[in-house]
Amino acid sequence: MARSTAIVLKAASLLGFVPSLMIALTVFWPNQDLISSRGYYVGQDFVNFWMAGHLAIEGHVADIYHVDPDHLDAYNAAVHSLFPKAHGFLNFSYPPHILPLLAVIGALPYLAALAIWQVAGLAGFFIVSFAGAKRADAGQLLTVTLLSPVVMLVVTVGQASFFLAALFVGGLAVLPRRPVLAGVLFGFLTVKPQLGLLLPAALLIMGEYRAVAAASVAAGLLVALSLVLFGVSPWDAYMAHTLPFQQRLMTEMIGIYPTMMITPYAALWWFGVPAGTALVLHGLIATAVAGCALATWYAPIDRDLKNLVLALASVVVVPYCLNYDLAIPTAALLIWARRGAGAPAPLTLAALALLWFVPYVGMALVLWGIPLLPVAVLALLAALVYEAWNKTRQPAVVAVS
Repeated sequence: MARSTAIVLKAASLLGFVPSLMIALTVFWPNQDLISSRGYYVGQDFVNFWMAGHLAIEGHVADIYHVDPDHLDAYNAAVHSLFPKAHGFLNFSYPPHILPLLAVIGALPYLAALAIWQVAGLAGFFIVSFAGAKRADAGQLLTVTLLSPVVMLVVTVGQASFFLAALFVGGLAVLPRRPVLAGVLFGFLTVKPQLGLLLPAALLIMGEYRAVAAASVAAGLLVALSLVLFGVSPWDAYMAHTLPFQQRLMTEMIGIYPTMMITPYAALWWFGVPAGTALVLHGLIATAVAGCALATWYAPIDRDLKNLVLALASVVVVPYCLNYDLAIPTAALLIWARRGAGAPAPLTLAALALLWFVPYVGMALVLWGIPLLPVAVLALLAALVYEAWNKTRQPAVVAVS
């Protein structure tokens, strides 16, 4: 790993740790009743994952997708019956083929399940990020990563981002040697399908047809299992209620979500562009981003850089993507940083430092009219695409005997 990269990551973690911790303690930290200032039980978003699994094994699957923010809906009524002091509004937005996986978690007592969720998620994230690392590189980056704002964020909100990063980046890492395993991991990633929009095109560009087939089979089996266990009604409810509600969240920008969004759409919305126009402009930017990412994937450059560009582009092309999803490009970034042959360009290092620093702080800055989260993601993506383009322009070195 280049010394300059290690210094930049250490500095960004140290600078970001204190303000990130202050925001975490203010917004998400639970009181003596295990309730945060926003009214959520400890683990926050994990309540959703545990609750969905719990309702599934209790035979109340229909309640999972019955959500109405203007009234006490069946899902929140079920949540409040088990967490009576919590009053924050929740909605479960994942498709029903995740339910067989969450049923395992929902069968456990909540706090035990939360502990297992956090430990297993972190373990998967670190295994993928540091697999095969030299001891010196792992030692340099492990503490830096543990103190990083994005890791702090994912832990405090109880999200599934560590698992999704392990699936996405782990699949890319094993793809050259074990394409079927990679495809299976990508198939499981369909539980949050918007994060994998670019993967099929990238795999087809590289001729990885076995991975595409394995992903299709794995996803199909998960869907079939959900139908066998829970029937078609959860899918009907998901299509009829959840997807329209998610669209409403995106266009009306309800609650805290706008402060956490990392996409060009969000930046445009914060600058006062109407939602419809912002979505059109986002589509144009996303098309350009996808084109650059797939061209980079096709280019004759090192695979770690390709994977990082694809991971960053994947959280940009969808209009609704939140700061905790940065765990995916963070895992790819750690692999690229420690295995890179040379030091990145100064502008790349600056963009890297900004993205490493901003996941939590960006939530506060956007309230002051500075949507730095989307800017940071696009800045690093642009810098990396430029580095990839420069690599393709370098003449091949010919050995002279």
